[in-house]
Amino acid sequence: MPLFLRLFDFAGRHARALAYLIAALVVLAAWTVILQTGDVVRSFDETDFLEITDNLVNDGMFAEEQGVPTAFRAPGTIFFIAPVIALGGGLVEARLLNALLVGLTLVVLFHLVRRHASPFAALVAVAMVPLWPVVLFAATTLYPQTLAAFLLVLTIWLIDRLRDAPGAGRAVLAGLACGALILTTPIVLLLFPLLVLWLVISSRRWLVHGLVFCLVSGAFVSSWTLRNYLAFDAFVPVATSSGYNLLAGNSPNARYNTSLNIRFPEYVYTEITGKSEVERNDIMTQAAFAEIAKDPDRFWRLYAGKFAHWFHYSNSLRSDEVLEDGAASVSVGARSRHSRLAIGCRSGGSSCSFWRSGSRPGWPMRCFSPGSGSGCRLTGW
Repeated sequence: MPLFLRLFDFAGRHARALAYLIAALVVLAAWTVILQTGDVVRSFDETDFLEITDNLVNDGMFAEEQGVPTAFRAPGTIFFIAPVIALGGGLVEARLLNALLVGLTLVVLFHLVRRHASPFAALVAVAMVPLWPVVLFAATTLYPQTLAAFLLVLTIWLIDRLRDAPGAGRAVLAGLACGALILTTPIVLLLFPLLVLWLVISSRRWLVHGLVFCLVSGAFVSSWTLRNYLAFDAFVPVATSSGYNLLAGNSPNARYNTSLNIRFPEYVYTEITGKSEVERNDIMTQAAFAEIAKDPDRFWRLYAGKFAHWFHYSNSLRSDEVLEDGAASVSVGARSRHSRLAIGCRSGGSSCSFWRSGSRPGWPMRCFSPGSGSGCRLTGW
């Protein structure tokens, strides 16, 4: 038997152990980078997350400025790192916990793919993820994207396992995971109907499981919505940053490939002066829709450009431009070369996995694999 066939056979027989080993090595590599980097800030988001978490732990208030409640940041990441801060940890310790999620995501991914293909295909899926350089950056930086990627894969895996579940326990867990995912990255609300549709198609007890899933995830998110109503006397489902993000992406000088140096229409700055956080969000939302209505064709061109740019392989990050030391110790050029190599390896790995497994996953998995993969890419993976 040729050597490469023996290697494939060995990998197939020990797929789970090798997948777990890859996950452990990725976490170890991330922890090494984190400890070497220390408390050097790699993203302005990190400072905001730490300030809000510190106020939450010490004063019991979700606030960036002491005594002033906020909902600009989605709460998922803050609640996730709050125990670390409460125990006396700081930025480094929060990053270490964040990096652990990458390993857990790879483990869940292995079991998800194995249910629909072969152990070898699942191993290849796990091996391809760390080939993307942004994975290590997201793992070693306090971003919500790492938690969101874990919760997305976990939610899909739990829903997939409902197929053979006699009770509603797994539906409860899936609902909790999905609710936490929405509170981490609210944009995932757009995926919610697809998740429900897959649950209905996959589960034999689709009515019970579907109702439990929707009620649990809805109650989880509604608890935060109620907090926002009590804090601002206004309906804010998750965060007050939606208006800012929508306007930043549709302002007159908005571009598809960057959010730097964006200037809002002058009247916006006048109107938001002295306004509350919720009022500013409403003003920016209305201004964004006004800009879209002025030139709908430009909106669609920007949308198409932004979508395509999400898959741009330069790995040049905004933090490279606004932080003195850049986003990471690895240069943009080195990251881009790594990316081009990774593309070839990932393509070859995909071909090998289908050839070796001799089977194709069912259609729901074929639909959600690109979707969840694109979701990880959109969220920074």
